[in-house]
Amino acid sequence: MQVVSIPTMMGLVKHIAVRKRRVLFVWGASGIGKSQAIYQCVNDHAGILVDIRVSQYESVDFRGVPDTSAGLTVWHMPSTLPFKGNPKFDEDGPLIFLFIDEVNQGDPSVLSVLYQLLQDRRIGEHELMSNVVIICAGNREIDRGSTTKWAYPLGNRGTHCEVAPDIAAWSNWAGRNGISPTVIGFLNFRSELLHDFDSSNPVKAFATPRSWEFAANDFEDTEMPAAERLAAISGDVGEGAAIQLSGFADIMASIRPIEDIIADPMGVPVEDRLDLQWAMATHVAGHMTKANADPLHQFLTRLEPEMVVMAWTLAINRDEDITDTNAFLNGYAPRYRSLFQN
Repeated sequence: MQVVSIPTMMGLVKHIAVRKRRVLFVWGASGIGKSQAIYQCVNDHAGILVDIRVSQYESVDFRGVPDTSAGLTVWHMPSTLPFKGNPKFDEDGPLIFLFIDEVNQGDPSVLSVLYQLLQDRRIGEHELMSNVVIICAGNREIDRGSTTKWAYPLGNRGTHCEVAPDIAAWSNWAGRNGISPTVIGFLNFRSELLHDFDSSNPVKAFATPRSWEFAANDFEDTEMPAAERLAAISGDVGEGAAIQLSGFADIMASIRPIEDIIADPMGVPVEDRLDLQWAMATHVAGHMTKANADPLHQFLTRLEPEMVVMAWTLAINRDEDITDTNAFLNGYAPRYRSLFQN
């Protein structure tokens, strides 16, 4: 099994689960964005999501309820599953994504039922509709989550991949979803803090892509006093990460206002320290628009090349329209293509 990024996993959803109708198993640490990526795949295909949390199900929830009133045992299909004949679903409609989450947290009796569902796309007389796509997901045993003993023959009924934290993929998502540029810039500077769970020394609050979303929300909450805000962020991602983010934010606050940089891009002082240059590039990335891209790019060219690439990457993730500017087409792209394509 190969360890892949979120974008590669989404590609496997397209080719393995959707195009070939084969079961895809997605494994990975808690909080790294497996479920959110699968939800995005559903949206990308204009599909319908059927979200099953195995830990909350019993075998009868898949098999259905027996009825012997007519002298023969008839199993009434569960209304929640897209079996043929279920009026809640349309076999001629959009793709139906059957997302079986927490697949390694199920009771053995439930896993036994899944054997047939994953292999034959049916349970007893109930057969899945032809437009159903099956994706299973679960946490790794090493992450100390609640798991049951894995049934290896069950896993042999599909294709597996393990998802790893990926700062580039997370930054792309964060830029499109309004996450604070300061938080994005900080995590690009200290990418090892994107996911810092240590199974040998577990703590209650630790950093994951999911908990950084909480932290970013608390970071921008101006209604919370500073002490409470730091306590909340510490409770989201851990005290060490929260303190480092706070220090980076202090550096950001000391940087010249963006209006000064726009007014005099070649005259505003530039710091030599790497962390200060990173903060300045983050500052610029968070404010770049089509209207000010030219002067801000002039300023960026005075920084180290990796700062220029980082700033443009974050800015484009936030607003793709800036690629339709002279600064991008005739300034950034020709000069730095070899760097941002690596």
